[in-house]
Amino acid sequence: MSFARVSDVSLKGYDQGQGWESSWRKTPALASAQGVCCDLSGAPGNPKPNYYTGSELTFTPLGGSDPLTAPLLSKDGMYHGGDVSPAVKTLHKLLIGSLGAGVTPATFYVCDYLGFYPLVDMDSTDTQTMTNTLTLPRYSDGLGVQAVLVATNPYIGGAQFYLNATCYGGAVADSRIETSNLTTFIGTVIHSGAPTVVAGGPWIRMPADCRGIKQVNSITFTAPNGGLAALVLVKVLGRVMTNEITAYSEHLFVEQGVRMPRILDGAYVNMFCIPNGSIAGVPINGMISSVWN
Repeated sequence: MSFARVSDVSLKGYDQGQGWESSWRKTPALASAQGVCCDLSGAPGNPKPNYYTGSELTFTPLGGSDPLTAPLLSKDGMYHGGDVSPAVKTLHKLLIGSLGAGVTPATFYVCDYLGFYPLVDMDSTDTQTMTNTLTLPRYSDGLGVQAVLVATNPYIGGAQFYLNATCYGGAVADSRIETSNLTTFIGTVIHSGAPTVVAGGPWIRMPADCRGIKQVNSITFTAPNGGLAALVLVKVLGRVMTNEITAYSEHLFVEQGVRMPRILDGAYVNMFCIPNGSIAGVPINGMISSVWN
């Protein structure tokens, strides 16, 4: 069951042991650019890097507890505690800090990474068909699931692409045409960019009546873009901003966000970041707290 009162969060989660708190620390090795979203899951540190290894264009789940079904398990992400079903686990608090002006101010998206399609060839203009032998390990109907294209090799940029996907409810639809930025760094979300460039936000834009992605069927580049990428499916849990390099940002989701996002059993949790500049070699650290009832 969920919490009936705000005071129950403290009582159940902290006084009665129905909660978990973990530290995390990332020190990205590669540069980024102001306003361009980047994927912190691949950065060195704790939790360990996510290299998006798997069979070409084949959906590869993330999370759970079985190493035979996923290259990275729930415990390999920002750890939020073990399985608690039939109780309901929620994200209570996130603490983020960095002394680097390249990081702060920044926006962070905490996500449940559901899985990915590796080795998307961004130099090919052929339609690349995905293999979906395995399905979403969580949010299996696709409701609220979004797609993001992360560079796993350097690229040239400036090309356009679109997805064909099966949406929540079963309809098949093409995404809007997205434009690759010119940042070219590994770990960059290639279709994201500052408001002054053609590129858009961190999530690939689907039609308004597509309420989430159940699976991706194909991806097509209209011109060579260079490099390789992983197409990642995520469920966004929350958004947090940092404003000052002199102080940590602490976000309490129940007090400041009206609701506490649910964390499903087996979730592989990690973050995307839209920084103020280059985050190369700059430590970013904090705490994640979950509670359940």
